[in-house]
Amino acid sequence: MLFENIEKDKNKLSDVSDCKLDLNRTKRTIAMKLNYLLFALMITSIGSLKSQDAPNFTLTDVNGNTHNLYNYLSQGKIVLLDFYAVWCGPCESNAPAVEAFYEEFGPDGTNEVVMLAIESDDATSDASAIATAQAWGATATLINNDGGVDNMYNISGYPSYFMVCPDKSYQSVSGSPTTIQANLEAAKTACPSASNLNINASAGSVSGAFGSICGNSVTPVVTVENSGQSNLTSLTINYQIDNGSVSSYNWSGNISTYEKANIQLPTVSNLSNGTHQFDYEVVNPNNTSDQDNSDNSRSSSFVVYQGGGTIVLEMETDFYFEEVSWDIQDANGTVIAAGDNLSSFFPDPSSVCVGNECYSLNLYDSYGDGWSDGNATVTFNGMTLLTVTSDQHNGSASSFDFCVEGLATGIESSMTNAPVIYPNPCSDVLMIQLDNAMNQEHVVEVYSIAGIVILQAKTNTNQFNIPIDAAPGIYMVRVTNPTTTYSRQIIVK
Repeated sequence: MLFENIEKDKNKLSDVSDCKLDLNRTKRTIAMKLNYLLFALMITSIGSLKSQDAPNFTLTDVNGNTHNLYNYLSQGKIVLLDFYAVWCGPCESNAPAVEAFYEEFGPDGTNEVVMLAIESDDATSDASAIATAQAWGATATLINNDGGVDNMYNISGYPSYFMVCPDKSYQSVSGSPTTIQANLEAAKTACPSASNLNINASAGSVSGAFGSICGNSVTPVVTVENSGQSNLTSLTINYQIDNGSVSSYNWSGNISTYEKANIQLPTVSNLSNGTHQFDYEVVNPNNTSDQDNSDNSRSSSFVVYQGGGTIVLEMETDFYFEEVSWDIQDANGTVIAAGDNLSSFFPDPSSVCVGNECYSLNLYDSYGDGWSDGNATVTFNGMTLLTVTSDQHNGSASSFDFCVEGLATGIESSMTNAPVIYPNPCSDVLMIQLDNAMNQEHVVEVYSIAGIVILQAKTNTNQFNIPIDAAPGIYMVRVTNPTTTYSRQIIVK
């Protein structure tokens, strides 16, 4: 596995900078020997601000002083985390530029930034860490032995830099000796400005009313952040579904500056099948006016499947799992499930509610080169609906269609002894098997998701073959007899 990853790195010679090595404890000896081979591989990039909070930690430096990340953030400080190893060549090469950044923005400069230099190899002694820091001219707070913090930040190689903002958002930063200082400055600038407002409640993410729902009710959970200087002790949440009547929920508690609270709203029941929109806004914080209304509202969409079933997505990524994200969309492009910020090569299986429809699994790679040895499968009731192999995802984005059948979701009209429509996906011929069709005429129509009929035929035979001459995509097949109608989505490859 390690040598396969190095082969992948060789393909990134134009812009790779850090030592992307497997940090499993048993592989570090090999990593030390390969460090200088990978020194020529240079990444120069700034990651996007991550939506979730930076993981908190408390570590002790080589002088016995403790450092808590959130304590620094509550003081309005920006924190630079530098994960490195004393044997890492790129770490040493970058050290002068990183030190220049720290001198400009640390306590001897503008005093905006706290820097924690975290030596993450368990085998390194304090004496070796101190001697190396002195040799490199590094003056930041030195911590030897990361206590597992490298796992919290999904470190996959040295050096790994993270810029943590006062609001707990954070982003990864990387670069060569000639670019790392500018990249660190850009990441610092990207941090949201410290709030100068006393009262500022911000609407955050939505769960419970997002994605796909098996049933006819949702229990929304909204995240509210305090972006002001005064603690939030009360507020009102106004919410509605599908532009219907507005409901209000009065909340009381205590949210300190830059902290967040997940607030569960009452359950909304008797929802119809199909796509819905949930909207909410935060008003009247601390029984007064919000000083910034630009961030007070948020929306989400979800799909209801009454009688729906559950598919399971299982995935194995390559070495660069942090580059991978995914979503599942229905035929209308509504995201019913999504995942990012993966923390291992084997993320936990994802269970997703679905109906009798066709969907697309979309895989994304932030670097743009796909995966070298990953795979994914989608199963339903033990039956494999989709398999994605390592050679099928080799760019920044790949899409794979699959269909689910056999559910009584109530989305489509029922027909006794429903037709069997196969294969799905199909390429040139679609077969329709009808039970007891003799002496009863059936009309078969194939139309696009835009509602345009591309084929129409009539039959009174039990089996009917339809030649398909259409562009690849998702279509609807509708079978109608004098009393009932049956519809099914298909994929044309």
